[in-house]
Amino acid sequence: MGVAQCGPSSAVCMHDLKTDSFHSVGDSLLKTASRSLLEFNTTVDCKQQNHKIQSSITFLCGKTLGTPEFVTATDCVHYFEWRTTAACKKDIFKANKEVPCYAFDRELKKHDLNPLIKTSGAYLVDDSDPDTSLFINVCRDIEVLRASSPQVRVCPTGAAACLVRGDRAFDVGRPQEGLKLVNNDRLVLSYVKEGA
Repeated sequence: MGVAQCGPSSAVCMHDLKTDSFHSVGDSLLKTASRSLLEFNTTVDCKQQNHKIQSSITFLCGKTLGTPEFVTATDCVHYFEWRTTAACKKDIFKANKEVPCYAFDRELKKHDLNPLIKTSGAYLVDDSDPDTSLFINVCRDIEVLRASSPQVRVCPTGAAACLVRGDRAFDVGRPQEGLKLVNNDRLVLSYVKEGA
């Protein structure tokens, strides 16, 4: 999500709620990176220190794609942490398919569904049909190998929505794009049946 008030090359945009002003605190053209650290500098001098305003994102191993979290700001440096599977040395929690699981509203408030993602198994959706069961995961595919439920273990690999009828399971959708906010009060996550 780009914030026009910070300019087209801004990678990190700060919104001061007291003054309702926006400031770039990290420029995408002035970045340095290593495996676990991403730094964005700016051309703006820090008044308290002898360096430029900047942002620093530390990547830590996590169970999902995750989302960047603000930690603190000191001496004109804005520190963030991002717990993500992309930072893990082993693919223990890596999904076949996972999409971003957060969205921002008009006031730039984050709505984060990452805590709902299951790294194994799935949610059983309430249904009045006693002959079928619908299982879903939030923002990622169902991990069938580590699933505790025998019903979920028959789901096709890569499915994020799985319909089980008797001993047969059907892939009824996979996440294609991240969580969306509709009308500022409704979150939508779409699953698409491949080949449909």
